Amino acid sequence: MTHVHVVATSLLTLASILAAAALPPSPSPAAAAEPNEVAGNGPATSASPLLDASSMTDVCRTFHTSGSWWRYEWCHEGHVRQYSVDPTTGDESQVISLGTYDAAHSNHYHTTSSSTDKDLRAYISHVFLHGDMCNSTDVARNRSTDVHLTCCVFRPQETYIESVAEPRLCDYLVTVCTPSACASPPPPSNMTLKTKEELAATVKSMFYHAYDSYMTHAFPLDNLKPITCQGESFELGKIPMLTLIDTLDTLVVFGDKDEFRRAVALVTTHATFDLDTEVSVFETTIRVLGGLLSAHLFAVDPTLQLYSNTSEPAYSGGLLALAADLGDRLLPAFVTPTGIPFGTVNLRRGVPKGETSVASTAGAGSLSIEFTMLSILTKNPIYAQAARQAVRGLFFRRSALGLVGKHIDTATGEWTETSSGPGSNSDSFYEYLLKMYVLYGDSEALDMFEPVYSAVMEHNKHGDWYTDVSMWDGCLSNQHHQSFIFDNLVAFWPGMQSLLGDFASSTRSLNAFYQVWQQYSFLPEQFDVGRWRPKKQNRNGYPLRPELLESTYYVHVATNDSSWLTAGALAVQSLERYAKTTCGYAAISDVETRTVEDTMPSYFLSETCKYLYLLFDETNFLRKANYVFTTEAHPFPVLPSAEVTPILTASDETKYAVPRTATHWNKYLTCPVIQFWDDVGFRRAFHDRFQMARPRCTTSSSTKPKANKKTTPEDDKIVTKSLYGGKTLGYFHVEQLLGGFRVTRRSDRGQWLKVTNLGDPHIIVESHSSSEGGGGSSTTTTSSSSLTEFRVFEFASQTMRRCRLQVLGRWVSCSAAEFGLTKDPSVAVSIQNAPVLYGTPHLGCTPLESTPHRVVVLHRGECFFDEKANRATQAGAVAAVIVNSEPNPSAAQEEEENSLMVMGPSKEATDQQQKIDIPVVMVPFAADAMIREAVANGDTISLEVGVVTELEYPRAAGSRFDVAVAGPDGWGVHLVAKMQPVGTPLWTISITEHDARGLDVDDEEVEEVEEPRNPGTPNPRQKANKVDVDEYATKLKGLGFSDQQLARMNSDDPDDRLDALVDGLRALGLHDLVAKFVGRSKDVGVGEGSTNPETPADLASELDAPVSFDQPDEGHDVAQSTREDADDVIDHDDTCAAV
Repeated sequence: MTHVHVVATSLLTLASILAAAALPPSPSPAAAAEPNEVAGNGPATSASPLLDASSMTDVCRTFHTSGSWWRYEWCHEGHVRQYSVDPTTGDESQVISLGTYDAAHSNHYHTTSSSTDKDLRAYISHVFLHGDMCNSTDVARNRSTDVHLTCCVFRPQETYIESVAEPRLCDYLVTVCTPSACASPPPPSNMTLKTKEELAATVKSMFYHAYDSYMTHAFPLDNLKPITCQGESFELGKIPMLTLIDTLDTLVVFGDKDEFRRAVALVTTHATFDLDTEVSVFETTIRVLGGLLSAHLFAVDPTLQLYSNTSEPAYSGGLLALAADLGDRLLPAFVTPTGIPFGTVNLRRGVPKGETSVASTAGAGSLSIEFTMLSILTKNPIYAQAARQAVRGLFFRRSALGLVGKHIDTATGEWTETSSGPGSNSDSFYEYLLKMYVLYGDSEALDMFEPVYSAVMEHNKHGDWYTDVSMWDGCLSNQHHQSFIFDNLVAFWPGMQSLLGDFASSTRSLNAFYQVWQQYSFLPEQFDVGRWRPKKQNRNGYPLRPELLESTYYVHVATNDSSWLTAGALAVQSLERYAKTTCGYAAISDVETRTVEDTMPSYFLSETCKYLYLLFDETNFLRKANYVFTTEAHPFPVLPSAEVTPILTASDETKYAVPRTATHWNKYLTCPVIQFWDDVGFRRAFHDRFQMARPRCTTSSSTKPKANKKTTPEDDKIVTKSLYGGKTLGYFHVEQLLGGFRVTRRSDRGQWLKVTNLGDPHIIVESHSSSEGGGGSSTTTTSSSSLTEFRVFEFASQTMRRCRLQVLGRWVSCSAAEFGLTKDPSVAVSIQNAPVLYGTPHLGCTPLESTPHRVVVLHRGECFFDEKANRATQAGAVAAVIVNSEPNPSAAQEEEENSLMVMGPSKEATDQQQKIDIPVVMVPFAADAMIREAVANGDTISLEVGVVTELEYPRAAGSRFDVAVAGPDGWGVHLVAKMQPVGTPLWTISITEHDARGLDVDDEEVEEVEEPRNPGTPNPRQKANKVDVDEYATKLKGLGFSDQQLARMNSDDPDDRLDALVDGLRALGLHDLVAKFVGRSKDVGVGEGSTNPETPADLASELDAPVSFDQPDEGHDVAQSTREDADDVIDHDDTCAAV
């Protein structure tokens, strides 16, 4: 399909008119082009089809800026060079080649329609590659030049160099004005067969340049370091020959049968997985297990004849034997209460001791294709059963909106990261649901794919882009920052959509993504679409990822539109120009500067080169047969159903049937028929659509309901699905966390409270305020820091413990460790104006350099916290400050940068703990930059850890199962637990209003909503007297009551409360007191139709409990939230309620 660039033609025509009509201005005295024409040194080539070639043959021009040492020469379709001239002799010296003409990557027509471009002229791009090597250590590549041929108003009848620039180190831009560029270009033609063959040959040479370098300099280590030409271990794999195993099937794609047989012999002879090493279950599955299985399937395919007509021994199934051995070693990771596997396993010893139970959605839910194929080939269904159980465990924990989070606790099934999107940490989960159906005919996988795909299209798609949202409400978590983050890994999505036939959506998104590639030559890890710039903080690199090229290949195969070959050519040009090194291709560390880093992931050979080659090699056997690619681009053939069905049937269970009642799925899964005139090709001048937020997530101009507003049926529909804080406070979002809740004010997402560790002897309270000195606290202005406040509330002492660090005149909240000088909560710590420095080494896992009488700063990672503290003590530090880890990239990155945790002691380091006599605290990652600035300026810091005595927020009061927390913005939460017959407590939550005087709840200003209950279900709250609940609970516990008995006394049923008290007293042998209480209950006539008997609060008077805690009055119900019903507590309006 061809596309006429009307806008581009109009620009050139306009330039021609202006050139003919305008009077030429005087040339600038600072920079003048030398008009002398010199003979070209390079061989003559055919002129560009986009240029008027009559006047361009053998044209060369030079450029010199007044006062500059350097001069430049450009020869049309020849070379670009930089040189100097001896002022005495006039001879040339210091000649540097800036590149020779590369026809395969040139003659691309550009219209600069982007609002970010200052020069609105259209131009034709000529690329000059393979210049002299750049001497900088940051750029290990040859010099290159981009020549822009454009139509200029000034001197319109001449050809001259208008400017020379070096926008990046050793990367040059030459702008040439020529009347030959003023002619209207013809519509772009289809790429010729010769050009496609040349590009395929270029990609093949790229592959072997990297592959041969690995085999020469790195084998048998995991990966190649392409700058220093040596091998290295893969951090998440640590399996020898990883790159070779990952690349086996790529050799077949390139038709290299001899090297394939040699590589298979190396692997089957020398590879072993009996290794005492910890590996990522996900990475090992997709790279190693997938590579072994794909290569085995190629080796036994008679149509490929890989072992025919050769004197070498026949293939005997050694790759499959290795795959089965590896699969057995990965299976222990699946032994969890949820069936969702651990993220890490030791290949010899199973799951490591102390291994985190948190796993990513992609890591746990993207194992099914490889494990199912292993079951089919070995006829052992155990592998497929394990992988399918993991997928079910994730799918059935999706939210009411159909969204899944990014990280989950494999032990409890709780989502630990509730950001949701098709990018990092979840991408291949969606991909494998669809491909399980395409490859194996797995209808259950399709049934699961339909609702989650529709949910992504409904909530994550904004215009042509996709971003992360909250899985509970479908809204951008950082919406108030006007930031919209696109993740590189989302680039696989358009390719997946092409398998569905959704070309309208997929091609628009793919064209949008290429707008970034065209501007930066690569697609950064994260891109801020709202600000149109790469995301900083180590997210602006390009580690040679294949996802954009994968989608380009899929879309080209599906549409047969040759314009996508031009998009692929852009990728080849960028990789050859910026990533190529002496020994391979290096990852780009910064797409803006094009600097490189000394690493080449194995997927560059197994995926990136493979997809590029298949894009241009349209006769390859993979494009003609029925193959499905894994997420690591390992091709698996579609096998006969007789081999597949028994494995799928063995893991089918009727209890996991997916309901098919959501008819709204069809609007995303029914694709329109594409007509021949529809524009689904690659477009350089693409105008993408960008939408910051869905209307359902847009805050209205008036966030506070009016007092005289009448209730309507529509309002009732909203309220029953909302947590409403009354006429003054408005609506709130409630997010269930592991062991707690996070409540955010809808009218200002910068206001939130987070309470965790519910039910424990102490709770962790975190708060954030978007305003200065919120909540009317007289002391909040003592801290000018906008970072999150972090406090620990002890129920036994009813005290709030605060940890804070003063840096650059600002107080930064910290958390105190449960070992060392901060172990005892009653001990106050104060260090004033102490010098500070960063530890060497920075992680503190090995002996530190001496740091006497200083506060030493270390980073989290690699070893236990108390081990770091012990190293700091031995180095003579007065305190240790540990910086929390850098957050995972997500839409909620700012919140993650302020996160903290309480550091506990390790079980293995009891002796070390006794030697730690210094305070140890943790600060959020966001404070790292402040501390570095203080160190650079030579400033001191102060540390304070102790009980908060003044009136300061956040505050808390109550007992472990009935606690109120107040934030700095005039509102808070009240959390009450009631025990269930089995399982964890059922928590009820209400929004409260308070002022600076204390935690009193103003019932007249608070409206609380209860989740719908069955008729006849008792009201979850009864009227209670004012009583110091913690005093009451403390006295009963002092008598010998257990925590479970105390929790039963928070029951909503008054009879249960009385029974719990009576049972507890009887268990202690206090029969006289039991008789007194039971007799009193009989006197008031307990029974049907009677009034409420005495509650535990009334009976507390028998224990002389003082009155000091406010309880809500009768009639104000609260919304309940459990693991099962948390989806219904969140904020919904009519436009966002799940259908």
